[in-house]
Amino acid sequence: MVKDDVIWNVRRGLELSAEQLMSAAEARGRLDAAVREWFDGWDLLLTPTVQVMPFPTEKRWPREIDGVELETYVEWMRSCSVVSATRCPAVSVPGGFVDGLPVGLQLVGAPWSDDRLLRLTRVYERATRFAEQAPRL
Repeated sequence: MVKDDVIWNVRRGLELSAEQLMSAAEARGRLDAAVREWFDGWDLLLTPTVQVMPFPTEKRWPREIDGVELETYVEWMRSCSVVSATRCPAVSVPGGFVDGLPVGLQLVGAPWSDDRLLRLTRVYERATRFAEQAPRL
C-alpha cells in the first residue's frame, strides 16, 4: 500500500533506457568529484529542508511555488532530493518559526562524515534550542 505519487515515481524509473542509465552513472561520477572538491573548502552545507512554508494537511503536495507551477510531487522538496543525489549525510533540524509555523533547516556533511555531522547537529540543537519550542496552534 503506497501512494499513487510513489507508484508514478517507480514507473518513471522502470521506463529508463540503458543509455539513460549509463548517462546517469557518468553524471554520478562527475557529481561525486564536484561534491568532494566543494567539501575540501567547507565543513557544512546549510539549506532549507523544503522550498515552501508549511501547507494544509489536506493537500497532498503544493502545486506551485511563488507562482511557478510544479509538474511533479517531488519538486516541492527539491532541496532534499538534490542532496540525496550527492550521497552526503544530511539531517533536518528545526530552523525556527515563520508566522508561528515551524520551518526546517537541512545540515549536510561531507561524504562519509556521518559521525561529524551528528556532532555538529548536537551543537546546533544546544545553541538554538528550537526543538524545545512548540508552534502556536
